[in-house]
Amino acid sequence: MAKHKYIETPEKMWELFEQYVVDTKKTPKFENILIQKTGDIVQVPRERPISFIGFENWLYKNAIISQLRTYEQNDNDSYKEYLPIITRIKAFIYEDKADGATVGIFNSSIVARELGLSDKSDVETTIKGKLQVTEVSYEQAKEIQKKLDEQV
Repeated sequence: MAKHKYIETPEKMWELFEQYVVDTKKTPKFENILIQKTGDIVQVPRERPISFIGFENWLYKNAIISQLRTYEQNDNDSYKEYLPIITRIKAFIYEDKADGATVGIFNSSIVARELGLSDKSDVETTIKGKLQVTEVSYEQAKEIQKKLDEQV
């Protein structure tokens, strides 16, 4: 017997995602900003980014479904018709975060890490053979440095 699908169709999932986006964008978070001259604290609205976890939480809060893992993992090909919609949802989420970070709405460092866009390089050095350390005096070190400088 087939399992009941709480989100009946991929089209319904897309409709729910669109509702989540509207709800998220119309309910900003507020940042408290101290006005130095007056000492007043002002609440400034900040746009909230959309996220897959946020979408799952929105579905749960609205008593629709507790998680989307079953739809996303597609066990036994029972949910294969949902995969293009889930891919599209994730693409919209990626675009929202990347665009928001690019124009300064969201913290670019956090978004870059979350989207796997970190700006780093891994350096690996391999030393083969035995490394021998010899103690030298200060005068000997100066003499070695002098010879190295002459070679350059």
